[in-house]
Amino acid sequence: RFTALHTLELGNNLIGDAFPTDFSALVNLRFLHLEYNQLRGAVTRDVRSMKRLRVFDVKHNPGLSGQLPEDIIVEWQDQDYVALLNTSMSGYIASLCIDVPFCWKFMYDTHKDLTWATAADVPDIVDITLALAQSGR
Repeated sequence: RFTALHTLELGNNLIGDAFPTDFSALVNLRFLHLEYNQLRGAVTRDVRSMKRLRVFDVKHNPGLSGQLPEDIIVEWQDQDYVALLNTSMSGYIASLCIDVPFCWKFMYDTHKDLTWATAADVPDIVDITLALAQSGR
């Protein structure tokens, strides 16, 4: 069902229900706008199936929880941004995106091979930059 759907725009509709549990059929979805509703519950891992997704906008749904799977960094190759502001979501992507209106892909997609997940050492440039910032120079 709905395999050819391109845009799902249901923002500002006061939808007060659980986050949909089956997005796996929406394989051609490009734009998902569910902002400014009253959605609640966890975002399911089914969202990974929307490999052509460009916009995932669920901001201003404070009852919305769960985590965006980290593998969307690789799976959503066409993605422009996610919008998670004013939700209760958690996890790696939410930790970077929860406090900004639009989290553009470059803000969290820095290593498509996920090397950031296994890197053990902090590069010297990071330490130098932090030291300069703290010194007030």
